[in-house]
Amino acid sequence: AITNIAETIRKVGEITNAITSAAEEQATAAREISASVQHANASVADVSGGVEDVSTAAEETGRAASEMLSASQSLEASAERLSTMVDDFLKGLRA
Repeated sequence: AITNIAETIRKVGEITNAITSAAEEQATAAREISASVQHANASVADVSGGVEDVSTAAEETGRAASEMLSASQSLEASAERLSTMVDDFLKGLRA
């Protein structure tokens, strides 16, 4: 009977060791998964920041283009007025 009890205790010890080993492997896997998720979150944050930067740059480019259009329209109007003034001046000299 004592031999059977000793054998049972040995088997329980082996099972306990196997369970402990499996639990340690699962804990390691969970830490690796957690690290991967954190890395993925950081990457998403980086991409999100990059998209935000591109959006801001696009808005600034749009504003600059609008200002450039306004300035070129003003310059065109000034050039037309100057051309008219030169034409009028030349007509006055010929008269």
